[in-house]
Amino acid sequence: MLDLATIVGTALKEHAYAAAYSRSRVPDAAALVASVEAQLADPSAVPAYSAASAPLTLVRFRCLLQDTGYPAEVYLPAGEDETGETDWAKLKERWVGWGVEIPGEQAWARGEHADDVSAALGKLDLDREPSAASAAVRAKWPLPEGRETYLGALVKVYDDVSFRPASAYTMLGLLSSAALPSPIDGDSEDTADLVPCIHVVAVPQVAYPAPAPAPPTRPAENAAAPVDDDVRAQLIGTLAAAFDPPDHTAATLLLLVLLSSPSVRPPALAPLGTLSLNLLRPALASAPSASLVSLLSALTPLVVPLPLSLALLHAHPFVPTATDAALAAGLLQLAPGTLVVVDEDHMGAGGQLDDAALRNLRALAETIEFQRTPYRYPYMDDLKMDAAVRALVVSEGKSILPMDVHLPVTLAATAPAPPAPQLAAYRSYLATHASPSHAAALVIPESTAMRIEDAFVAARQADGDGGLERAEATLRRRMRVARLVALSRGGELDAHAWEETVRLDEEIERRLRDREDRRRGSPIGQPAAQAASA
Repeated sequence: MLDLATIVGTALKEHAYAAAYSRSRVPDAAALVASVEAQLADPSAVPAYSAASAPLTLVRFRCLLQDTGYPAEVYLPAGEDETGETDWAKLKERWVGWGVEIPGEQAWARGEHADDVSAALGKLDLDREPSAASAAVRAKWPLPEGRETYLGALVKVYDDVSFRPASAYTMLGLLSSAALPSPIDGDSEDTADLVPCIHVVAVPQVAYPAPAPAPPTRPAENAAAPVDDDVRAQLIGTLAAAFDPPDHTAATLLLLVLLSSPSVRPPALAPLGTLSLNLLRPALASAPSASLVSLLSALTPLVVPLPLSLALLHAHPFVPTATDAALAAGLLQLAPGTLVVVDEDHMGAGGQLDDAALRNLRALAETIEFQRTPYRYPYMDDLKMDAAVRALVVSEGKSILPMDVHLPVTLAATAPAPPAPQLAAYRSYLATHASPSHAAALVIPESTAMRIEDAFVAARQADGDGGLERAEATLRRRMRVARLVALSRGGELDAHAWEETVRLDEEIERRLRDREDRRRGSPIGQPAAQAASA
């Protein structure tokens, strides 16, 4: 990366020409470099970028890189043109992209508190002219809500780097403003949108997937205590309370969803390490999913509720689409590890889907099943990029989306969040056991592998004709669950983890059979959904 003094000097030089802050005073370069150096000694203390951030201050921006396709920007570093004669051989290139606040990131994950918000409001620059977001800026926010108010900025990195769309990083840099890149034949710089710009002064750090936190220090006499097992059991108990009556099977599967992530991507197959869950609630006797979403939002840092409806499918793009020199956002442009909670009850009685709605639905299905999100670029067909989202679907009937597990449940009317000390332990447990390093350490002993193989052979023989297909489907489902059960218990798929997997799967199958029996036993003229809720 370019040296700090040159980056600061370049930012100062370019800031002097920024019309949005023409009334601002440009500080002394040496003093600003010294100030930035001092703040970089403790990056965690650098203030978060917000609408109240002042120009030419060092900020921390946790962002999703929404558009990484701008051409490299040519610039003349500070100090090279002081004599008035420009040496064009000294021109350099920097990477430019558009970053947005991470969709679905919870305030607690950003380290925000009520006091922080009050302080930010107190620092608002009332002399600055408010400006509404332009159409080009609004189009770069993935979610249906918040397009007018989201936090975004151009990000300029003074290094030979490349980034993938929908990757998430923490950027430290000087805040200024710059023209939003526009098509070559389009607006000139004089008429282009002037937007916030962050000149990055330190190597960007990956925000998600978050690295595993350091293990807590324990007294020597308690070094071997099964702390993780205790936290796991308590967390399952907390999740179970989101159902009525408390449901430990559903809670365990929810836990596995929160730990899931694609760890291996076989060609043309669904990745290993993922698990999608469809909670089947009764039509007439179950609470809405809002309380469950609230509880999950207190536990995991990235949660996006998705009330799936015909109107949404027809009106909002799910797939990022390149237009001219920019990439318009799609709803599926989400950071790694985002939990998407789909509520299909908003689909109502259904209806006809046009081509755009069908493309959206297919894209959502492919992102969930294969963890690949389509991107639409001119002259590039069938371009897909790796995704890493977690999928939970709540519906009355079986989901229209491809799900690994369907489980009949009854949601509770309320799901209270646990106290702060427990929350901290739960979040630490989830961060550790969902980390890529933990998934990479999964161990399957040979004895367990042989036990699984013997069970598969026995199931195939017991079913007779057609037994092979059923046994293979059961094995695939159980192995998908078993990997995550093992990771939740420490990382080894031992006999205890496999036995728990079998018990879970048998309970799932029992509930589905009972649900189907109730539906078949519906009296003539009674809706099947009403019978299922009985």
